[in-house]
Amino acid sequence: MKKFLIGFLVVVCSLIATGIYVTRDIQPTHPVLSASDLPRLIPTRAFYADPRAAFAYRASFDGKYVSHEKASLLGRNIVVQEVDTGKEIAKFPIGLHHIRWHPSKHLLRFIFEGHDWEANPFEPEQENWTRTSPVRLSGGWTKKQIARTDEMPILTWGRT
Repeated sequence: MKKFLIGFLVVVCSLIATGIYVTRDIQPTHPVLSASDLPRLIPTRAFYADPRAAFAYRASFDGKYVSHEKASLLGRNIVVQEVDTGKEIAKFPIGLHHIRWHPSKHLLRFIFEGHDWEANPFEPEQENWTRTSPVRLSGGWTKKQIARTDEMPILTWGRT
């Protein structure tokens, strides 16, 4: 009985996938739409986000590297890649907030679990991260200003 149910589910899923594939680019069937001089209709699935899309790009100070969030079927990561080659250098876990680059070095800065951190993208493991905030800040604290030059404080915080 169990094998029958599994086989039945496989057949049903195959039929659904085949139906979606076959009907992906059908022409309009209504006489008014088919006779009109309109651009192609946008399929409904084009309005949904691609689960493998990359977004939230942030370039390093010299534009050599870029960090972005990348989604996949297995989850999301913060990815650092080289701009010229497109080579993926590092993956950081999701859950990093306020991601930015050091003003003059290839170091990624972010907030994770209430602390401000700095990480070398060539050593992305969490044990290699350097904490730059002296204490854990509560949720009532907000970012006021970030460093734009080496002389500025890394992060200025204030109460809401």
